[in-house]
Amino acid sequence: VVGSLSGEVLGIKGFFDEGTVAQEGFFKGAWFWFGHQGWEYLELGRFWQILLLTGLVIWLFLVVRALKSHFRAGQDRWGLPHFLTYSAAAVVGFFCFGLLYDPNSHLTIADFWRWWVVHTWVEGSFEFFAAAAIVFVMVNLSLVDLKAGLRTVYFTVSLALFSGIIGVGHHYYWFGEPSFWLALGSTVSALEPVPILLLLSETWHNQKTIAKAGKGFPYRYPLMFLSAAVAWEVLGAGVMGLSITTPIINYYEHGTYLTVNHGHTALFGTYGSLAIGLLLFSMRGLVNEKGWDTRLLSLSFWSTNIGLLTMFVVTLLPVGILQSLDNLNYGFWHARSNDFWKQETIQFLGQVRLIPDTLIILGAVFLLIFMIKAMRHLKPATIAAGALYPAQT
Repeated sequence: VVGSLSGEVLGIKGFFDEGTVAQEGFFKGAWFWFGHQGWEYLELGRFWQILLLTGLVIWLFLVVRALKSHFRAGQDRWGLPHFLTYSAAAVVGFFCFGLLYDPNSHLTIADFWRWWVVHTWVEGSFEFFAAAAIVFVMVNLSLVDLKAGLRTVYFTVSLALFSGIIGVGHHYYWFGEPSFWLALGSTVSALEPVPILLLLSETWHNQKTIAKAGKGFPYRYPLMFLSAAVAWEVLGAGVMGLSITTPIINYYEHGTYLTVNHGHTALFGTYGSLAIGLLLFSMRGLVNEKGWDTRLLSLSFWSTNIGLLTMFVVTLLPVGILQSLDNLNYGFWHARSNDFWKQETIQFLGQVRLIPDTLIILGAVFLLIFMIKAMRHLKPATIAAGALYPAQT
């Protein structure tokens, strides 16, 4: 991350431009490898991209190693542990599409593979993993029946992969593909909220469980973050995604802040909360009561979610609506020009964004403090290496 961010800044500042010292000898062409690739949402240099892929492969190895005892036990290959492994493999595999272009690739080819990462990787394989991971936690906590959980996962994955792979087509129109992709991709993308609504029922079940168990429930905050992940997926990927995916709306709003709004709420709200929820679920069994500071978790939960909600309602959504209206009134080019961005209202909304940004940063700081404290109060190991999880999982 540090290398990627620093390389992107240096690239934007012209450090890797032709004629500079950084372009001589060994460093010739370094802008693509270490600087800014020039592609929106895939800005990181190719070297950092490969390094990130290496990290994902290591993560996949850790997932497989943690679940390998199930494979040896001869359990159902379509059972929950196997399905979780398949979803993790999909996350790694779909990211590889971003390596299938280079600086000499034609725009149509490069942008095709870029969207297979930006859209299909996130809205296909990520939803695959999110569904498998959430149900895995629910079953392990005996909150959901195994068969019911598997049915939910199968249906969610089937729709998510179908709608994600075909739905990415609504991006094809913008880099030279036939116009029918705009209609087909946008229409199929409308199916993406369907599996999300199924997960919303799990959120309702979670909230009832949390309320019934009271504040003493040991997995209260892991479930709260997982519930927030599903709620944000419904709002960000479902409501906001559906609102901009119909063909005629997508034609006029493409690339505006409405897309940014959809991306922020769906990506951080869903997968950020999911990652925190899974982290806390794993940590809960490792940390004793003294190290489990619910006050810090409460501050982290409410700070991040209130911050994201404020960003959504106060800044991103209003700017997106104004930009789309400007697009209708003055044209696609004007809504992306300095004349639009220099308006007083837009400038003010951009400055107001400092408030939700600060809340989200504070939420991350509270979580960091919690983790530092928790790591100092770990329980002694009580399970032998290679021991099986409960048979029903």
